[in-house]
Amino acid sequence: MVVKIVQEKRPGELDLYCPETFCDVCRERIEDAKEGSFLYRVDVQFEPVDGVIYHVHKRCNQTLVAGLPSPVGGRWHCNELRRLPMHIGANLGFDAARLSEVVETVREGEGEGS
Repeated sequence: MVVKIVQEKRPGELDLYCPETFCDVCRERIEDAKEGSFLYRVDVQFEPVDGVIYHVHKRCNQTLVAGLPSPVGGRWHCNELRRLPMHIGANLGFDAARLSEVVETVREGEGEGS
């Protein structure tokens, strides 16, 4: 999982330091969550094997799967990248209203913790 803090220059304003997601295969930035997937390996009981989540462009899915073996009898679980923030938010106790509030503050450049 490649998430990096990247400096975003904003002329006439303070720079922003933004978390951005990069493909684990081609190393290019995933600019739109609709273009990406997240994958992880599961065993025969559909339990995660090592807990590693890979972020990839959808066009890179097969390259990743071909390059890393799945466990004996297991397979890869794949889901759309646009769903990952919602899963994480739900696991952190965010309801829809709170998540919407956080999204608005981030869009305004006033992200929590900045």
